[in-house]
Amino acid sequence: MRAPERTFAILSVLALAGCTHTYSVKIDGDVQGSDKDTPRAVRADVLEGTEAGSARQWGLGHLKPLPEAEITVALKMKGEEQPRAADTIKVDSRSAEFHIKKEGEGNLAWVVIKVTSQGRKPVEHAFPSPQDVPFQATLMAVLDELPPPPPASQPASK
Repeated sequence: MRAPERTFAILSVLALAGCTHTYSVKIDGDVQGSDKDTPRAVRADVLEGTEAGSARQWGLGHLKPLPEAEITVALKMKGEEQPRAADTIKVDSRSAEFHIKKEGEGNLAWVVIKVTSQGRKPVEHAFPSPQDVPFQATLMAVLDELPPPPPASQPASK
């Protein structure tokens, strides 16, 4: 390889290396279950920041930790249709809290959080990720109870 070609090849590699994006995601939170008397000001969703704090105050006495809940986090990169592989974790079995840290390469556009728990309606929320800034959030997920199943119909007697 001649010197100009080698210089061009080296510069090309360096230019490509400089174009990579990295992301950092740090999420702390907890999962709460509402009861039938929970004020509707507390909606079932994945809530962030002051909205989570307000819901916690409104739901005082009605929200209960859901220590059997699972959190699924999927990262959607800019220009991609579907999120990349999702990771599912269980919340702490005593406090229903969770902590997630993820780092990698890519141009992060959205952080998608899905929360499920036995006997509860699942919730999902997508949070936009600011460009070139680590994504950090404190969340509270609120899950409503599933409605009771309809009574089984009795076969008609003759």
